[in-house]
Amino acid sequence: MKLFIALTKCYHALSDAVRKHISTYGINATEYGVLQLLHFTGPLPLGEVAAKQLLTTGSMTYVIDSLEGHGYVQRVACPKDRRRLYAALTDSGTLLVERILPEHATEIGRIAGALNPEEQQLAADLLTRLAEIHQQEGQTEHSICPLIANDERKSGQ
Repeated sequence: MKLFIALTKCYHALSDAVRKHISTYGINATEYGVLQLLHFTGPLPLGEVAAKQLLTTGSMTYVIDSLEGHGYVQRVACPKDRRRLYAALTDSGTLLVERILPEHATEIGRIAGALNPEEQQLAADLLTRLAEIHQQEGQTEHSICPLIANDERKSGQ
């Protein structure tokens, strides 16, 4: 239980710091997650965006509506099946993500800087091992951060 409590406290502290940083751009962390996802993947069906971001369809509609209202995302009909809608970044959305990403990475580095590089590596290794064991037991993998998925692909994990 001690490990679970420590992980939960750490998650909440880090999430709060990230939320505060992202909110300085006039969007929330969920909206940024969608923008970042679309930046790395390109247009995706709305249902796939919802699944990758762990959102209900109702929440997804709200997020996409908000991002459309800001001019960062547009809904695009699938050319083969016009009933199917995709979310796609607009030029403004791309510019915003490209502006936020380096600063966001710096902020994450600042937060993680509480640990020295060896401690960061050890923590990453241990948490990755816990996640892999969880996935091997038949649990569903949820990747809500495309940067994590990209990093795993690059490192061969």
